[in-house]
Amino acid sequence: MLKMEFNEARINGFSFFVRPNAFWESFNASWEADTKAFYRRHTHPGKSVLDIGAWIGPTVLTAYANNAKHIYAVEADPCNFHILKNNCALNNIADKVTLINRCIYINTGEVISFGKEFNQGDSSTKTFSFGDEGVKVLTSTLTDLIKDNNIKVEELCIVKIDIEGSEALLIDDLIKLAEYKDLCVSLAMHPCFWPERKKVAASFAPAFVHYDLYDKKEQPLDLEGHLRLALSSEAYDLILKPKR
Repeated sequence: MLKMEFNEARINGFSFFVRPNAFWESFNASWEADTKAFYRRHTHPGKSVLDIGAWIGPTVLTAYANNAKHIYAVEADPCNFHILKNNCALNNIADKVTLINRCIYINTGEVISFGKEFNQGDSSTKTFSFGDEGVKVLTSTLTDLIKDNNIKVEELCIVKIDIEGSEALLIDDLIKLAEYKDLCVSLAMHPCFWPERKKVAASFAPAFVHYDLYDKKEQPLDLEGHLRLALSSEAYDLILKPKR
């Protein structure tokens, strides 16, 4: 019965039941080997993970399977948040996961309206506005989200950020996170959504000077290398390690 109604997600010796979605077949096979390796290297027992842009749960389950102490999972899209919540409930991991339905933004307490159309298989952030139509979600700055949920940054090993085009909103927050030398930031970059690629890419420099910068395979990268990626790639991942 379970196999007929649910998919199976397998990671690091764990097997999870998840709501049906074609994505999980890819997850079990070739999905983001570098991401899986990143979590194996940087998830530490006794340390927690802050997952911003958790979608329906692949990195939440990955962090859990790598023995994270706790996972703070932030997802803005109400449809995906509902599926994420179900996937956590199916596997009785609620004691190790705090679910937060917020849209990370430059201000706290505003209301974002997500579009009416939701597709279960979508991982991309829906077009949102401050209009009256759609599903309403509260905004929060990253700093306020951490404070409001009593997240102790010094107890985090990973901060994963994937907010699909809005990452430049977090430059000031990245500077603050650099004060915590024992965490590692996984930052998904989406220059295809930036209005001016070169200008937005350059705007990260005040934050990146506080970090040792790496590509997704953890090969060292300098600011010029980052700029080349921004101008030539649709999307790419960066790993940021605060300078000691």
